[in-house]
Amino acid sequence: MTPKVLILGRPNVGKSALFNRLSEQRKAIVHQQPGVTRDLLMSVVEWQGRTFTLVDSGGLDFLEDSELQQRVQKNVKDWIEQADLILFLVDGQAGPQSLDEEVSRLIRRSGKPALLAVNKIDHASQLPRSLDFFSLGWPDPIPVSGLNSLNVGDLLDAIVEVLPPLESSIEEPVEEKPLAGRIAIVGRPNVGKSSLLNALLGEERSIVSTLPGTTRDIVDIIWHSSFGDALLVDTAGIRRKSRVGEDVEYYSILRATKALERADLAFLVLDASEGILAQDRKIAGLIQEANKACLVLVNKADLTDLQGEKWQRFLPFLRRELDFLSFAEALPVSAVTGFNLKSIPPLVSTILNSYNTQVTTGVLNRILAEIQEANPPAQAPGKAFKIFYATQKGIAPPTFLCFVNKRENLHFSYERHLHNELRQKLGLVGTPIRLQFRSRLSRTKGKD
Repeated sequence: MTPKVLILGRPNVGKSALFNRLSEQRKAIVHQQPGVTRDLLMSVVEWQGRTFTLVDSGGLDFLEDSELQQRVQKNVKDWIEQADLILFLVDGQAGPQSLDEEVSRLIRRSGKPALLAVNKIDHASQLPRSLDFFSLGWPDPIPVSGLNSLNVGDLLDAIVEVLPPLESSIEEPVEEKPLAGRIAIVGRPNVGKSSLLNALLGEERSIVSTLPGTTRDIVDIIWHSSFGDALLVDTAGIRRKSRVGEDVEYYSILRATKALERADLAFLVLDASEGILAQDRKIAGLIQEANKACLVLVNKADLTDLQGEKWQRFLPFLRRELDFLSFAEALPVSAVTGFNLKSIPPLVSTILNSYNTQVTTGVLNRILAEIQEANPPAQAPGKAFKIFYATQKGIAPPTFLCFVNKRENLHFSYERHLHNELRQKLGLVGTPIRLQFRSRLSRTKGKD
């Protein structure tokens, strides 16, 4: 286990900017608005032969009594117990504040090793400002700039020096297990995405609140499941464009769509108590456009008793509303009661295997011949269509290249029939497939 370094401070001292700088990633949203970071973000940092996990936290404001701030504080206090070192961050432009003193007392009570870093020292001429923070009672404040990297190397040197010593003189290489898959949790605000993440993990990694839009940053965490290790990505709720009222939310939604692009599988979370709304269909469209495998999780099933015969009646409605995701699997769940959560891992394993399936050329061509024999395409004069030969071109999703007589003679309805029959006969679950057609006569590549 790598040591954990927790960045701690009041709101708007630049924790996320410094986190991005130290981790060399743009993982946390940086904005002048205070309180943007709410969930804990993690990144592995390597410096001078030492490796540690850097943790960005929400700003502590002991004067605010909102439900959200209370949850931020609880999350932070839980992680203080797990931290090996606390990086206490203050704002060199603003000078010492009363909230800094409150955070300082919290760190002292924890008994954890700590370093005081004075952020926003963006030029050498501003270095004397760090001296003002001796008033907090911490030795040797380290001036630093998360904006332009001033003294970042010195800060990393100090962190490595304070980290717990290695257990042995020779550090055993850790063999990294390959990920079974990357899973993006997407949906409208307040449908229970973070609740599902926490329920699957068995711990509170994402802050859950009745307030919509609580999650802003992308929260990545390894899910140690029965089928292997998968990366779960909790994303911000995707609103209609007309409802996006601030640039912080805009960047949150942009990152959510980017998370979908790098995923293998999307958990599309719906709210059973609200049914299927227009925005749910739009998000489903993003999954379809990205060619990702999909598992539709109808959350809050406990509120509507959505199981048994009631689920069987709801399922055709869901299929009609999300007809362009006909390949997706669907499951009623409840993050609150745990209903059906144990059914998710085996289903995810099956879907990921389908998403990465490989088919031999012989099997593929035999199945295509069976499909054409059982239901041949329309053979109107001059409009005949025939598949001569096919081969698999790629995986994730399975992609097949078909050599045909005339691509333009393929009717869209028969193409849809080929998709459905191939998925069924190949035993593919929860994954789209891609069919590409190349006319043998013209030797030109047709549309996907």
